[in-house]
Amino acid sequence: MIARLSRWVIARPRTVLGAAVLLLVVLGVLGAGVGGALKSGGSTDPRAESARAQQILSDDFHRGGSALVLSVRSDAEASDAAAAEYGRAVTERLRRTPAVQSAVSAWSDPAAAAR
Repeated sequence: MIARLSRWVIARPRTVLGAAVLLLVVLGVLGAGVGGALKSGGSTDPRAESARAQQILSDDFHRGGSALVLSVRSDAEASDAAAAEYGRAVTERLRRTPAVQSAVSAWSDPAAAAR
């Protein structure tokens, strides 16, 4: 069956190309309005174990979302006074941001550096 289909496609390249372009146009028209209905960030199956765990974290422990590790580089050593002050300032600014649940750095919590 595949051999017969292959021979048919090879014998009619313009027909196959025309059908592909026509299909592209039809599907483009049908899918034109779907962009506004899609959520950003993908979708999650609510029955998935990870989705249930995320819901428990949010409901019971008031924790959730994704963890983000921010790395700030400097030519100075981490123990340098200016680098340490900058690190504390960045951490404090993040801490005051409403969307951030917690912000920890090696300067605000020395135990965090060991993690």
